[in-house]
Amino acid sequence: MIVSLVDPINHSVSYGLIEGDLKNEFSSFTAKFEATPLGEGCKVGLSVVYVKLNEDVAPSQSLFDEGIQLIKLIGAYLAQA
Repeated sequence: MIVSLVDPINHSVSYGLIEGDLKNEFSSFTAKFEATPLGEGCKVGLSVVYVKLNEDVAPSQSLFDEGIQLIKLIGAYLAQA
């Protein structure tokens, strides 16, 4: 995956698929992390958009689990800032 867009105004980073194991299952795969300021804190969200190569491809739960871990790390970092 590669960083495809950094948006400092909306506090977001998007990643796109260019090569690797995911290309064997998905024709496109984009993950976007976005932090929304909320008074004294913020909300961190993850959205994933993908197109499977065929109907037999199951969603990758491990990728979603890693995304959740990244959200927790981002949240902890922002809480310290």
